[in-house]
Amino acid sequence: MQLSYLQDLLFSLLATYRVALAISSEEGPFSLFLLARTWAEFALKHKRLPMLAWLWRGIGCYYCVSFWLALLLSPSYFTLTERVGVAGGVALLWKLLERKV
Repeated sequence: MQLSYLQDLLFSLLATYRVALAISSEEGPFSLFLLARTWAEFALKHKRLPMLAWLWRGIGCYYCVSFWLALLLSPSYFTLTERVGVAGGVALLWKLLERKV
């Protein structure tokens, strides 16, 4: 393995961790993430756009957000297996740091 591959893997893992944490549990810039989660909760409660209910439930779930972000934020040369591996690494990192944050 080359060093650049390991760097890409580490940066993918850390970037996915940070962005997933921000989207799923922080207020975000201009309260955008909080607004998105509040809107999603309202849409679920009032049965707006029921075909997107999975999206509304998932926006507040750290594991859901990190899974989809790992697929999107990983370098383009990563295979699907490697991208899912990044998601697994992020989930493991979340579990390890969950009580300390």
